[in-house]
Amino acid sequence: FSSKTRDAASTDAKLSDEMDTHFFHNGKLIDADPFAPPKEKEVAMQETVEETNPLKMLGPTLLTRDGEKPIEEVLKGKKQVALLFAGQWCPWCRALDPLLKDLYGRLSASYPGDTEVVYISSDADAATFDQFTSSMPWPVMPFSRAQGEGQAPVGYVRKAKRDQGKPQGKLGAFFGMASVPQVKVLEANNGQVISERPMAEKGETSADGFVWSEMAPASWLSAAEPASKL
Repeated sequence: FSSKTRDAASTDAKLSDEMDTHFFHNGKLIDADPFAPPKEKEVAMQETVEETNPLKMLGPTLLTRDGEKPIEEVLKGKKQVALLFAGQWCPWCRALDPLLKDLYGRLSASYPGDTEVVYISSDADAATFDQFTSSMPWPVMPFSRAQGEGQAPVGYVRKAKRDQGKPQGKLGAFFGMASVPQVKVLEANNGQVISERPMAEKGETSADGFVWSEMAPASWLSAAEPASKL
């Protein structure tokens, strides 16, 4: 080759290397090159799973009545996981609290392996979080992880905080959330969404409270008292 030809070939090769190449796994776009070394593919596939499974975004531990525990231990044996996004400052969140506590107690008694609830805080600060969660019977995500104190937020970050420069949390962005309360019911084994909104407002104000809608899991509707259902 002439010098000019070699330069052109080198430029073409460089451009080819820089072009985006797309790979798919089970119909989903992934970053892993199927011809990459096994270790590189394993890492890339794991990152893809974490980006598409909201349960993988929760972090390594949850706070329970018996202290902080590995998330695998807390969720072991559960069929469903309900992510509860709420905050003490929100009147609708406070209205949902007794309804969900009643259902949680009924499920625990009748179907103990059915559902675990995980509280993901949108509270104003850590002190309010501590007060609001003190009576919760279910595990909770640490406040610093949920609201991004010293780390990237994972939960739903309300607009007032985003206006001050804090980014939306990973799960808040994943679900496209615009408000709280939100309850997202997921398959415990793979994070697939079972119900995006299992409850419905009974009226126009928070004082009217909520009821469980037809979108709630069948086990919830079976366990719930008649007056708490549509």
